[in-house]
Amino acid sequence: MAAERGGRGRRAAVTRRLTALRLAYRADLERQAPFFLALELLGAVSLLLYRARAFRLAGGILPELAAGDWLAGYTALACLSDGLALASLLGLLLVAWLLSPLAGRLVSALALALSAVGIAFMLFAADFLRVYQTAFSRSFIGGEHFTGLKSILQSAGSELSTASRLLLLAMLTSLALVAALAFSRRMAALAGALFRFKKVFSLLALSLAVLVSAVASGLSGQLVADGFRASGADLAANPLSALLYGRSPASAATARAVAPPAAPDERLVVEHARLAAYNTDSLESPQAERYLPTLPKGPYNVILYFFESTSWRYWDLEFGGQKLLPTMHRLAEHGLLLRNHYSNFPLSANTMYSVLSSRYSMYGKSMIFGEYHDIDVGTMMEVLSDNGYATGLIHTGDLQYAARDDFIAGRGIDHVVLYADLKRGREREANVGWGADERLMIEPAAEWIAGRTTPYFLMVIPVNPHHPYAVPDDFPRLVDADAPGLSDSERNWRNYLNSLHFADAAMGQLVDKLEKRGAMDNTVFVMVTDHGEAFYQHRGNYNHPLFIYEENVHVPALFYSPSLFPRPLVLESVTRHVDIMPSLLDLLRIPDNRQRDGESIFSRSRQKMAVFHTAWNEEFMGVRDGRWKYIQRMADARDELYDLSADPDEIQNLAGQYPEITARYRQVTNGMVDYLVDQYRDPPRR
Repeated sequence: MAAERGGRGRRAAVTRRLTALRLAYRADLERQAPFFLALELLGAVSLLLYRARAFRLAGGILPELAAGDWLAGYTALACLSDGLALASLLGLLLVAWLLSPLAGRLVSALALALSAVGIAFMLFAADFLRVYQTAFSRSFIGGEHFTGLKSILQSAGSELSTASRLLLLAMLTSLALVAALAFSRRMAALAGALFRFKKVFSLLALSLAVLVSAVASGLSGQLVADGFRASGADLAANPLSALLYGRSPASAATARAVAPPAAPDERLVVEHARLAAYNTDSLESPQAERYLPTLPKGPYNVILYFFESTSWRYWDLEFGGQKLLPTMHRLAEHGLLLRNHYSNFPLSANTMYSVLSSRYSMYGKSMIFGEYHDIDVGTMMEVLSDNGYATGLIHTGDLQYAARDDFIAGRGIDHVVLYADLKRGREREANVGWGADERLMIEPAAEWIAGRTTPYFLMVIPVNPHHPYAVPDDFPRLVDADAPGLSDSERNWRNYLNSLHFADAAMGQLVDKLEKRGAMDNTVFVMVTDHGEAFYQHRGNYNHPLFIYEENVHVPALFYSPSLFPRPLVLESVTRHVDIMPSLLDLLRIPDNRQRDGESIFSRSRQKMAVFHTAWNEEFMGVRDGRWKYIQRMADARDELYDLSADPDEIQNLAGQYPEITARYRQVTNGMVDYLVDQYRDPPRR
């Protein structure tokens, strides 16, 4: 009994001591809580006030940007650049809260909410959520998409860097601890016990704060020293960047002028008249490599198949003796294969614009359809419709992403079938990734074609193999993506290969269906890939829009017609997306008096350069000309030059060894920027 009373007494003493510590701790917290909350509010409000001031200032300096649409663009720039800074600030404050958990539940809830906002800012500044915005178009994302949640998480997980994972884990852990300390008596008592070691704990907390801040800034000491004023040089060429970061306004041309320009080449002089197309004659191979045989021209039917997310590097891949792309190879046996075909911009909306209008997309980070959905460019659909063609479009996704629906509206398309139409009545089994099963397009396409009494133009736009790289359950896998021991990146790449193999097979089933019905006898089937797909062949290069290396912009394309191509033809010279429309109109013998940036591959007498650019995180301009591949990072004019004949993987940068060649192509890219700025300064509207 005495021992039992002694045990109870010791436990009671410990409880009284912990209670006293906890009460003392809470009293200390009550004094400090308003300070920490005010500090966080001050940081957030200061950012908002600074951005509002910059917005007002910019409206006076850049009146042409003062339109209502600019507010959204400015907000996006501010959020992306401030995301890291705000996440780091909140990370520091989370550590402070760990030292002094807030006493009042209401104040604690407010602090937790603000911390969650900080984590959200950090995530929205990350690449993977920007890339995954595709599916979250209004009226598109549905409950059935969660059937592919595993693939989505695998794809997103493979894209997060180790630093990003550490940052997210640290912030979520801190958030959970703050919640526990604020709302759990047991955790509060434990915190009271630790209160005696506050100095030691403060030192550890400070170290954690530095780690969180460093990870948030990309482990860049320079950015830490600069107080996270900029998340990189990617916005330096943007006219808003000077206002965004409080520097003196400078033009994009000034930002590019890091190195002195080379002497002008007489073939590159551009007269900036509205009707002057930019000269892209090859500087490496001024003569045409070969002439294609003369083809009979006439009113053929046209099927334009926009293949998705496939780079040329996958053309010859085999697994277990089975081709990855058997349909493409089969079509090439009776077609014209464009071996060196390039996307002008590695993003689907910009690609669609270039293919359908033979115009380069606008310079900068704005979506072309969002800015100029009503631009008057005389699209392929409009030209063919005016010449008596029936026009149709079938898409396994939705056109609302990037305002493609606004661009398509009123441009002469008679018949449209979209994701919602294809999935009707079979919502879950019809879903594959972000879109419907590509095989669901076969019957609607065949039925629409069967009802045509005039020549027709049909666009077919699949979604797969777009991320998250999904495959229908009933389709056999080419490679095992579920083998034990695979990393997330390896498993994700294998998922992509299976999705690519499925998309190729679905295209083959469509062609087979039409051939069995005799619908291909007088039809030209044009397959063009919108852009490539990268899996870290270069550092940080994942998905498609971030860079313009070969895996991003060098893509398969072909013309298929057994009657026109009884034997396979291969065109080795460089071709571009902007060449597709002029080539088709030439083949169909339809005149076109509009300004175009491309030329018909069936009639041109000189080889061309491919000029391409991207503007996702950073802005890059590039050129493919014969053996040479040139890339310029526009923010600081950093040059890359590769000899693709000896270095197809773009490993050895030769810019320093060949300064004259580098300067030659730098002039091309800078001239293209000026041309694009001129063309989209005040474009004609419909």
